[in-house]
Amino acid sequence: MRLIAPLLMAVAMQAPGAAHSATAPPRVQYAAATLARSWPGRKPLTADGAMLVMQSGPGQFYILGSGLTVSFLRDPDVDHGIAGIAGIEQLAWQSVRWTVAERLSGDQSNQGRALLMDADAIHLYRVELYTIDHDSE
Repeated sequence: MRLIAPLLMAVAMQAPGAAHSATAPPRVQYAAATLARSWPGRKPLTADGAMLVMQSGPGQFYILGSGLTVSFLRDPDVDHGIAGIAGIEQLAWQSVRWTVAERLSGDQSNQGRALLMDADAIHLYRVELYTIDHDSE
């Protein structure tokens, strides 16, 4: 917890709502999590999983956890747009600060559809999402 406290404070000091204008509502998204599974057998890799999600800005999240597969979707009650993962960075504590240990590729994010967390170790990830509006005509 002592390593995560500075990150929690930094995220808390940012006002996520301040980036949204009064005329443009923020993009509403859902995150769905399931236990990490093997491929192609789809057998659970772990008996449990856990995560803590912190939003640091519009479409930007810090996710701490293990053993889960996390997918992001737009809220169909808000609009018919789509959402996906623009980038995932696995962070590591180096001396006195968090640094990027690895940038996850499409193979590690199911081509931008899900964050595949390590089943055996807890990691901190920085996730940035993209959204595409879809006009319903």
